[in-house]
Amino acid sequence: MKQFVYPIILYFNEETNCYTVAFDDLDIYTEGDTVEEAFLKAKEFLEAYFECVVEFDETPEEASTYLATAKKNEGNIILLVNATLK
Repeated sequence: MKQFVYPIILYFNEETNCYTVAFDDLDIYTEGDTVEEAFLKAKEFLEAYFECVVEFDETPEEASTYLATAKKNEGNIILLVNATLK
């Protein structure tokens, strides 16, 4: 079993009137109408992303630390999201 943990940047996007999630290290994004929905979509998205990485034998970008991500994105919500692959 493989486990991956990546920091996400969560912010309210006034243009789309929803919460956007940015995986800064992977340059991928998703969104949800609520913080909870955005977080759950981020988890699903990360799992799907790593299923593809494993299937195509790619090497993903290394995850930044929580602190490094927080320092670069002051004022935004930083969370950690994990994906577990069997």
